[in-house]
This record gives sequence, C-alpha cells and structure tokens, in this order.
Amino acid sequence: MKSHRFLNVPLIAPMLVLTLALGLTLTGCGKPATPPGGTGTADGGTGGDAATTGGDTGDTTSTDGTTEPASTTESLNKSEKIELGNIPNLSVYSNTHFLAGQPTAEDIPLLKEKDIQLIINLRTEDEDLGFEEKKVIEEAGIKYTNIPFTSGTLTDEKIEKIRGLLRDTNNQPMMMHCGSANRVGAVWLIYRVLDEGWKYEDALEDAKSVGLKSAELTERAKKYIEANDTSK
Repeated sequence: MKSHRFLNVPLIAPMLVLTLALGLTLTGCGKPATPPGGTGTADGGTGGDAATTGGDTGDTTSTDGTTEPASTTESLNKSEKIELGNIPNLSVYSNTHFLAGQPTAEDIPLLKEKDIQLIINLRTEDEDLGFEEKKVIEEAGIKYTNIPFTSGTLTDEKIEKIRGLLRDTNNQPMMMHCGSANRVGAVWLIYRVLDEGWKYEDALEDAKSVGLKSAELTERAKKYIEANDTSK
C-alpha cells in the first residue's frame, strides 16, 4: 500500500486564504468605526451633543431658532422711577415718556437737557403751579399744552386728545404731569391698554406705580377702555 504522509501543498494554500477571509467576515472585523463623541452615526448624526432649550433661564427655543420668553408679563417694558431735580413721583418709560407730579421752574432746564420736546399739563387753572409754567417752558424752547381735568371732568374728548399727543413720535421724548401723578396714571392706564395692547391687570399695576390712586379715576378709565377696546 502506498503512503499518503505528504499532502499536496499547492492545494492547501488557496484553502487557507479562503478560510481566513471567511473568518474575518464572521467576526465583524470589517465593521466601520464609530465616530468619536458618542453613539451617533458617521453620516451626520448628533454624536451625543443634543441641543438644549433655554439653558437655566426658563426660555425655550422654537423650531425656527427664535427664543420665546418664559412669561409675557415678565417681558413687559414697565415704567421705572427715576430722580431728576425736585420733580416728585417721576417715572420714565422707554426714555420717550416722562410721567410725574408738578415740576418747579428750576426743573425745566433739566428737562430741556433730557431733550424733552413737549410738556403736557393736566392741572386746572385754579391750581397753584408755583410759577408761570407756560412762559418758563416756552422760553426754554419746549412746547407746552394744558389739558385740564379733575376726577369728575375727564371727558372722552380730553382723553382722545391726550392719547393722540402720547402717540405722536414728533413729541418724543415728552413729559406729562399733574399735581402728584394721580391723573397722569389714569390716562396712562388707558394708553397702555388701548394704544399698546397691554392686558388691563398689567396696565393697572403699571399705572399705580406711576401714581394712580383715585378709585373714581380708575373706574372712569376702566369704563372708557371697555367702551373703546376694539380688540375684543
């Protein structure tokens, strides 16, 4: 009998190569590498860095990339108290509307320095202003108008005239005053709701911070708003 101790070498070599190739495929050594930075894919996945919504501010980011405030009330541009000369109860809104009690003659040059274009006086003729207001204001190069009323004489016509002046950007920055800012606050309440679209509750809070105290004037302003609010 012949011996088969020696195998055919030329046949063994191709078989080894084929075996190795099959082994690599089965063990997954040809699998593409995972991109660094997370479990995302290599074709533009997020890679573990998902976008946040507003951080710790409470704001949220909408799908179009704009930031929405957490609260509409918090974003309102409220009137702020400032000090200028001897002017009592002075508030300023957006550097366009100065709201206050009665200024003195010495305060007028300070208002001129603030580039005030118009001063609206809501006080009546029988009230003591302490100086010739119209004369001093006009000599300072500031426009002046007097639309007087009390809690019982605030007519629709007067409200509409004041609102028109407050809206006119040619008059800005302007100042509106009465004795203590109580009457100013009443008109400001109306302006905030009807001309700036504020909610009544927010406008009332701002008007009170300006100086509104009279229940009668508050009720008068509310009735005018209800009769003229076209947004409802």
